[in-house]
Amino acid sequence: MERTARECVADALSLGYRFLDCAEFYGNESEVGKAIAESGIPREELYLESKVWTTTIEKGPDAVKAQLEQTLVRNHIQTRLGLEVSPVHNNLRNYQK
Repeated sequence: MERTARECVADALSLGYRFLDCAEFYGNESEVGKAIAESGIPREELYLESKVWTTTIEKGPDAVKAQLEQTLVRNHIQTRLGLEVSPVHNNLRNYQK
C-alpha cells in the first residue's frame, strides 16, 4: 500500500519526531506542510529543513529568495522562525539576505 508524504509525516509527528526534511526537488513541501498544519503541534517545537535545487541557485539571489518564500508558503509557515540559509553544497557565497 502506497502512502502519501502527508500520511507518513503525520505518523512521524504523532510518534514524537520534530525534525522534518523536505526540498524543492523532492516535491514534498506541500505534503509536509499539510501534515504540520493538521498536527496541531506548535511551530516553535518543529525543525524544518528544506533545500533549494542547483538550477534555482544558478539563477541568482533573487531566484533563491523567491524559492525560500515558496518553501514557507508550501509548508504553511506563517513565520520565519528558525529559518537559516546555509550554503552547504554550492556557491551561495554571493547570496545576501
